[in-house]
Amino acid sequence: MTTSQYRIEFTETALEDLRALRATDRAKIEDAIETYLRYEPDKVTKSRIKRLRGLISPEYRLRVDEHRVFYDIEYTVNC
Repeated sequence: MTTSQYRIEFTETALEDLRALRATDRAKIEDAIETYLRYEPDKVTKSRIKRLRGLISPEYRLRVDEHRVFYDIEYTVNC
């Protein structure tokens, strides 16, 4: 079974927020994004990934230590 790889895109605001963090925190967040969101961004876990209710956007939250990454998933069909 092969798992699809998702393309990860950052908003300009998200990039600015990442740049404002300490290098160690930035590296942890970038590693977590790659580890948890590249292949199964919609896989909800007990404490790390949560589907947000009552909001149109963002749909999900990824917890990385004291930081939170909010994100959406856009599904497209490539022909």
